[in-house]
Amino acid sequence: MNKRNRWEELFDELLDLIEFRLIKYPDGWGLVDRQGANLGDIESDRFDSSVTLIDRLEVYVRDYIVSDIEEDCDCGEYHDWSELLEFAKETMAPEDLERYHFDLEILDMICNHPSEVNLENCFFDREER
Repeated sequence: MNKRNRWEELFDELLDLIEFRLIKYPDGWGLVDRQGANLGDIESDRFDSSVTLIDRLEVYVRDYIVSDIEEDCDCGEYHDWSELLEFAKETMAPEDLERYHFDLEILDMICNHPSEVNLENCFFDREER
């Protein structure tokens, strides 16, 4: 494994949080739902990059991260998660910024650095089938 960057480490932490395992298949990257739910048949999807994989995880990111920030931040309407991220950074009290530090870092990775996640540098299992 090459030297990992900050975004790759955060990506691994995100997958751990939402209980997925990254799998490298002969026909691309995939996910295994450690909870066994396989919602939307996500386990059959194959991805060619971190950008497409992260995009597919949108519903999980919303459930595990974004909804809490929205609720505590009382941000009202926003166009995308980048706008939410900036609003939260600008308006949250210092103690809330500390409490949501990890969540805001994940959002930063998703919004601003998804292409900097090299899946080869992340934790994954290999499947030959």
